[in-house]
Amino acid sequence: MKIMKFMMGAMAAAAVMFACSDPYFGTIENEGGNTGQPVVEPVAGKVVVVLNAVDNATVCGQGLVFAGDYNNYNLDPAQMARFEAIEGYNGWYKAEITPSDAPSDPAYIIKGKPCSLAADGTFPGSWDHQWFPMLNDAGSVEKPIEMLSGNAELKEGYSNEFDLCIKEGADVVYVRTHAWKVNPCVTEDVYPIVFKVRLPNGALPDSCTTIVAAGIKGQWGDNGKMTDGMVKLSPNDDRTQWTSDTIEGIAYKAEYKYAAVGGSGTMYWELAEKAEGASCAEAVGNRKVMGRVQNDVVYEWRDITIKQCEHEEGQ
Repeated sequence: MKIMKFMMGAMAAAAVMFACSDPYFGTIENEGGNTGQPVVEPVAGKVVVVLNAVDNATVCGQGLVFAGDYNNYNLDPAQMARFEAIEGYNGWYKAEITPSDAPSDPAYIIKGKPCSLAADGTFPGSWDHQWFPMLNDAGSVEKPIEMLSGNAELKEGYSNEFDLCIKEGADVVYVRTHAWKVNPCVTEDVYPIVFKVRLPNGALPDSCTTIVAAGIKGQWGDNGKMTDGMVKLSPNDDRTQWTSDTIEGIAYKAEYKYAAVGGSGTMYWELAEKAEGASCAEAVGNRKVMGRVQNDVVYEWRDITIKQCEHEEGQ
């Protein structure tokens, strides 16, 4: 039954593609030409994701994969659907993906995102090489990730990250990315970085042993517990100011935020300053390393000093 739906969708998609035009490449051709969006045939029992990687989304030989729920987010490259270059079409790639019988979201048959492998051919645990909008110098979106055609949609997560959500009946889906979150082809400058945190609303409770900067080098914690890759901070005498040792890091790229660590290793994420009269505080988005010294302020800690607002639950 699923195969029949794929094939029926293919005929409809093909009819549309003969008539469409593409804002970057002009009219789509299907007469053997290679100056436009390629026409890719459906594959029975699979969804074909066609990716156009342009601008800063350079592909430098490590390979492209589709990370998603079709294999329960198995991030071993040998177990992931790989993109292959489409001959004659510069910057176009396709991956054939078999939907899972138990997708993570019942509204879709596949959820995931294209990613570039690291220089050594591995999948970066930080997910730093996933597709990403092109940002300008001010950090605003200059060119977004684009859904070109197919029975699918883009769903935004945090910090400009997107999932491609493919619906029942899809057979060939066309998308475009203009950048990777961190381009594996570009060698970034690494230099010493220090984290400094001030706690204006009072000292960290004695039940918490330390503060960590989580997210550096991809270390966000394991099921709410700290990991060895996190950056530990040490307090002054009254525990209202905390400072890390110097580490080697990449400026303007690495994302992080702070967590207080309980005696059992449980992490309590930082919150924003509570609004006057409010009973709870808002979540804090990811911070970004913006220089050699990070001078930050943490007002509250989730589930330690104040409850996080329910509509902002989550890390």
